[in-house]
Amino acid sequence: MVRKYRRRGVATVAARLLFGRHPGAWTLALDEDNPGAAAFWPALIESVAEPGTTTRSAPTAPPWRRSRTSPWPGSADPSAR
Repeated sequence: MVRKYRRRGVATVAARLLFGRHPGAWTLALDEDNPGAAAFWPALIESVAEPGTTTRSAPTAPPWRRSRTSPWPGSADPSAR
C-alpha cells in the first residue's frame, strides 16, 4: 500500500472486495519482518472469516509465512477451488 494511503482503510476495503468476488479457500503469504503486514493480515482474516476458519503457519518457509484459511466467506466447498 502506498504510504500516503496507509491507515485509512483502503487496503481493508480492497481485500474485502477481492475476497467477496472470489470466495473460497485462500493461501496468503506475508513478510513477518514487515510489522504492518504482520499486524494487518491476521486482523483482516479474523474480521472477515466465517466461524470454523483455520489458519496455520508454515515455519519452513522463512522469511515469509504462508497461512491457509478454510473455509472462506461464501465457500461451500473450499477443496473445489
